Amino acid sequence: LTPPPACPAPPRRPLACLAGSTPPPAPSLAMRPLGAGPGAAAHRHLGLLAALLAAWAALRRWRGGAARSLPASFAMTVSARTRLRGMCPVPFTGGSATARFLRDRHEARAVEDTDTMGELFTKYYRLQELNRQLEADTKMAMAEELLEVLDDIERGQSQDASSSRALSLVAEKFQAKLQKLGFERVATLGSQFDPNCHEAAVQREADGYAAGAVCEELRSGWRLGERMVRPAIVAVAL
Repeated sequence: LTPPPACPAPPRRPLACLAGSTPPPAPSLAMRPLGAGPGAAAHRHLGLLAALLAAWAALRRWRGGAARSLPASFAMTVSARTRLRGMCPVPFTGGSATARFLRDRHEARAVEDTDTMGELFTKYYRLQELNRQLEADTKMAMAEELLEVLDDIERGQSQDASSSRALSLVAEKFQAKLQKLGFERVATLGSQFDPNCHEAAVQREADGYAAGAVCEELRSGWRLGERMVRPAIVAVAL
């Protein structure tokens, strides 16, 4: 048996020719398979990042808003108070650029949502306080009108002895309704004169009362919580 003939070697070009020739083109990354080569993982990450950003921008446009511009860097910090509240975990430090970007974007949105919720709660409490003040003002305006009717009933009770019992029942029912709405009658007889809730109409000698004490109520006084509807007009003992 004779061995097969050897393949002829390609002709070698002189070094002088190689010095002036164009080097062969480097293999393009686009021609490499996606799952091969040392840069395959980076290609997959960049492709996933591009797809996520495109979907995010399309979603923003579909919802009627403009797509947000990307942050200048991936290094976003989360406020300390947000972390203490437990709204987001400790910032992620490892992993790929895509994972870091997604975590940073999640943390930034958590901070934004926390601030938004804080503003909404503040506005809610302010609205509740405004509603309480409006309700109190409405009750006080109504009470000022109705208390005039109570004054007439009490004056009729003191002048007409025959109908005193009937008027007394009406006055008691009237006062019960006011107390049910949150009104409180100012204490007068025997209490020390208080300029915050009493208005002195006269001073006179009164047996059984200390100096400066209220010895007679000329008109009832009422308050609603800490707010004074009207002071009580009283006589003060000397």
